[in-house]
Amino acid sequence: MKKITIHDIAKIAKLNASTISRVLNNDLRISKKTKDKVLKLVKKYNFKPNSAARILAGGKTNILAVISPSLFSHFAVNVLQGIEQKLIETNYDFQIFTTSKFTIKIGEDIKHVSEIFKRILLERKADGIIAISINIYNDKVVRLLKRNKFPLVFVEGKENYGHRVLVDNTSGTYEATKYLISKGRKKIGFSVGHIKLIESQMDRFKGYKKALNEAEIEYDRNLFYQVKSHTAPDEPGNILEHMIKNKVDAILCASGDWHAAGIMKEAKIKEIKIPDDIALIGYDNLDFTEHIGLTTIKQPLIDMGKKAFELFFEAVNNN
Repeated sequence: MKKITIHDIAKIAKLNASTISRVLNNDLRISKKTKDKVLKLVKKYNFKPNSAARILAGGKTNILAVISPSLFSHFAVNVLQGIEQKLIETNYDFQIFTTSKFTIKIGEDIKHVSEIFKRILLERKADGIIAISINIYNDKVVRLLKRNKFPLVFVEGKENYGHRVLVDNTSGTYEATKYLISKGRKKIGFSVGHIKLIESQMDRFKGYKKALNEAEIEYDRNLFYQVKSHTAPDEPGNILEHMIKNKVDAILCASGDWHAAGIMKEAKIKEIKIPDDIALIGYDNLDFTEHIGLTTIKQPLIDMGKKAFELFFEAVNNN
């Protein structure tokens, strides 16, 4: 007996094969009437490719979507490690999406980021999303996800729907800035990621300014540096050049330990002594920091990833 194909189902249903495919992938744009008609034929003719089998079994893909601004961010890599440690205990796999083609190439135009969230839902690519240091930036898409009760977990992100795994970024930079001030540093340079794009970076900036204000040190815009890339090899050198130009006596590198380590390397080349000439504090407490003698602000990144997966898994299984 000839094995029935998707084109046979389409012919019988008097629909396009692409419509059949959308039904089998649980595309929410397909009407209930069409979906019921197709699934009835799928069952009648025992047509069961993998996607159809998932739909008939209850609609789960057993895929977790993870969205991050960059796959090369040390922050994201450590959070992913925590996600993986919990994920391997289950029947889930994950698929990784990056927003870098929007946030880097388009720059300030961040509205396109929401298209990734929307596509994952409508094309039924996963059972839920963990978003690392990224928001949706589109209320219409947030409402769509909420209406469909689509599981969302934000690591270092804030939206009016979904679960969140957060640390107190404001306190981290506040305490670090206070420490530098206590050591007699008055011109404290501050490097940070995209403060309009990533909520945690704005919170770090707020902590820095709060400590300056309490110490009655006027905030100097010239001592601020917003990094353009977390992976470009010349960025640490650019940060240091900017700080030297503005005659800082300390740098709080809230953009992360990778940049701070690069600043240490560039400082050595320029025969600048750290911390004697310029004090330096990083952010995240990545594994390598203790080996190079970098003072840094600790974040429980792996634990954050573990907690994010636990929230996702609980949301999926408890609807």
